Amino acid sequence: MEKGDIRYFAAIDVGSFELELGIYEISAKTGIKRVDYIKHTIALGSDTYKYGKISYEMIDELCDVLSDFKKIMKSYRVDDYKAYATSAMREASNNMQVLDQIKVRAGIDISIISNSEQRFINYMSIDAKGELFEKYIRSGTAVADVGFGSMQLTLYDNGAIQSTQNLSLGVLRLREMVEEIDNITEKKHNVLTELIDNDLNTFKKIYLKDKKVKTIIGVGEAAYVYVQIYESRRQ
Repeated sequence: MEKGDIRYFAAIDVGSFELELGIYEISAKTGIKRVDYIKHTIALGSDTYKYGKISYEMIDELCDVLSDFKKIMKSYRVDDYKAYATSAMREASNNMQVLDQIKVRAGIDISIISNSEQRFINYMSIDAKGELFEKYIRSGTAVADVGFGSMQLTLYDNGAIQSTQNLSLGVLRLREMVEEIDNITEKKHNVLTELIDNDLNTFKKIYLKDKKVKTIIGVGEAAYVYVQIYESRRQ
């Protein structure tokens, strides 16, 4: 890239609960800078985790929003883009048909990434914190990557990964699991507590054993929502 040249790159995330578009300006002088960010709430996971596929109504909304994203990308004269989909699309039985519809109607190619690829991207963002992250993982740190479809728990010690496990404890997935229960808040709360405790206790017995966790780092789309709710309540 010549000094003074500016390029634009777009990143699209088709998540279990939201569609996100980020526009980035890239130049030799200023590096990488986000210049625009748009998100749209669409609970794809509600269809996938409950029915095993994405409904026609959801496909229509998905294509409409991605068509708008395409127009925004054109307005910035984006040079290149990457679009990824995660668990809601990955686990849908009709995901290939959905991707074909998006390609035809919105003109966007979307790649479905594996759970491992998704977690790797998230951990790279943590690692970008540099010395601070290196400091924490020297002794007893757990990284909880909380998504709407699942949660990945990774244990670090002595600066290296000791174990990692994917648990079906995503926020949206849990909601769908208890939706059929009688509309009694206390009963739903008890079932949720039992589901979460069972998975976490199993993880503790198999992977944690006598290891001591001093620090917990929360990442992921659902964790970010929790922080927003917490901050709004504090204010």
